[in-house]
Amino acid sequence: MTALLDLFAPPPGYTGHFGWICGFTADGRVMREIADRFTIGAGSFATTFQRPALLLMTDHASPQITADRAPGMHHVTLAASWRQRFRGRGIFHAKVALLHFSGPTSKDPAARRDIFRLVVSTGNWTRETLERNIDLFWSVEFPHSDPAAESQNLADIMVARDMFTSLQPHLSLYPWAAASGGEAMQVPYADTLRLLNALKAPPGVTPRFFHSLDQPLRKPLLERFGGLRPDQLTILGSGFFAGGDPAPAGSSQPQGAEVFLRELVSDLNGKDEDQPVFTVLNPDACQGLATAAAALKARQWRFFRPRFPEGNDGSQGKLHAKFIYRGKKDRLKGRLYIGSGNLTPAGMGAPTGTGLWNFETGVVIPVDRPDRPDVHLPYCASEELDLKETKLKAGGPFEMACEFRGDCPLTHFTLTEDSTGQWLQPRPVPPDFRGISLSHSGGNWQPLSERIALDPERLPPALIRLRWSTDGDDTANVAVPVLNERGLQVVPEAQHRRLEHVWDALMQMAATGREPEPEPSEDDEDDEGRRNGSRGQSATARPATYATRRLMAVITALGEVQAEMPAGQTRLWANRLIEHASSLARTEGDVLHTLKEMQLNPFRHLGRAEFMPLGLNNEEVRILHDAHAEAARLWGVREFAGFDGVTP
Repeated sequence: MTALLDLFAPPPGYTGHFGWICGFTADGRVMREIADRFTIGAGSFATTFQRPALLLMTDHASPQITADRAPGMHHVTLAASWRQRFRGRGIFHAKVALLHFSGPTSKDPAARRDIFRLVVSTGNWTRETLERNIDLFWSVEFPHSDPAAESQNLADIMVARDMFTSLQPHLSLYPWAAASGGEAMQVPYADTLRLLNALKAPPGVTPRFFHSLDQPLRKPLLERFGGLRPDQLTILGSGFFAGGDPAPAGSSQPQGAEVFLRELVSDLNGKDEDQPVFTVLNPDACQGLATAAAALKARQWRFFRPRFPEGNDGSQGKLHAKFIYRGKKDRLKGRLYIGSGNLTPAGMGAPTGTGLWNFETGVVIPVDRPDRPDVHLPYCASEELDLKETKLKAGGPFEMACEFRGDCPLTHFTLTEDSTGQWLQPRPVPPDFRGISLSHSGGNWQPLSERIALDPERLPPALIRLRWSTDGDDTANVAVPVLNERGLQVVPEAQHRRLEHVWDALMQMAATGREPEPEPSEDDEDDEGRRNGSRGQSATARPATYATRRLMAVITALGEVQAEMPAGQTRLWANRLIEHASSLARTEGDVLHTLKEMQLNPFRHLGRAEFMPLGLNNEEVRILHDAHAEAARLWGVREFAGFDGVTP
């Protein structure tokens, strides 16, 4: 059986290239697992490309997840323009992902190299979804192994593409939104969007996937349920929330769960309210159904407990899945809705319309499976609730948190270096620095300035924490990434300080294809100093007479490892070579002094044919040559000769 996390793993022979994920809320552990599966080791992807593979967007209710907690993922939130774009005043509640997987290159132009996958979930990207609650999910791919399914799958993916591109202008700013200040930043999703835009939606195909950016979920949902016989069974999965929400003053919105649910089912049944309705609910947390159930039972509605998977007795979890089934009673044959929209006016939309509706997504799919509906849907026909014996409880009210503000004045900091040291510079440069303070590497808060000097005895930070005053007495907090001068993320603990450390790291990379990523702490701020703090080992020089011998050992190893390196590790190798050269330029002064006296360039021989990996294409050769030249420039030896004929 496929698990939700499995849907983020690439097909055999493919790797995760880029993906959009939106949800109401998420947590760091789940997003780390998602990113790790998507990239087959998020650490490898993050350190190779040093840009995000996944863009996560959530409601303000989801606390920020920083990149060190989920390498390969960047978390954005909603900008102020969202309220103008989204005419309602609801929440950002959709749970959907659009993923792009890239395959190996092929000389056959007809060979398909890219796969797009759409994932729709009723649950948030949290542990509750994975471990405790009952949730449902659905996915499709294009291209697909079944040619008959391709047009339908493509139609669904095109709707998702248009949805995410419509959201793009209404997200908080982030470093890769556009190049600025001369920084060479590549938009992470540029290749994905280019390929998607080249696809055309098939004519005459109704997408199964729909959303509520432009209208409440109710209208497209009802359109997809049209054409069913009125004598079929209706099954409602109520999730956490069900019923009629209180109406704004002066509105004509229906009041209470009984009226709202009856109208919804009447629309599904073709205005015939006399057909059987089964409702699956949480007896201890069913919101409006707690008071409406008795009246609905008088109209032949029946209520059932949720059925939890084997090994889960339901004591810690709840039914969170929102679903609607319309079809046969003795066989799962008909249509099934699953999605994020709760059975409420905010989740579905009221027939009279009030402007109060959430951003939701859903899918209506035809189903035809043997056995009764209760075999496939999460309820048991033998667990019907006796309302005389079971007192239904509404459960606790929903409390909206406001933890991740989308109006951060900065998107990132750039790390620069000159003869006087290393510096952090805010981007974009704020017109007014007043009221903004920062903290990094576990240090104290300090006022923001245009240029922040770094301690030469500490590693450059990968994240900067900001805080600033907002309306009233609120203090907003957010962490933004640090990018190097090439527009790439600074990777935590990526720089090794001595030649022997570089040797060990590159040997490990050759054996495993990646360097180890530090385990994230749940308390990011307390642990930040440990991750990005002191160099640990001083830069005390060893005797100069050993400098060349030590260097030759590492250079010899570099040549051997590079020659055997898989072609797919080219970018990782190039990035690491540059980072290590930059680090060693500050810690191995005697080595560099000796090289300059001897007028030797230890990187020149790495470009010779015998030390280049087999099977490289022209772009990969260029990447390696550029890395060799940049490393030599950092050491000030670019114009010198190589080690040919030199004996240490």
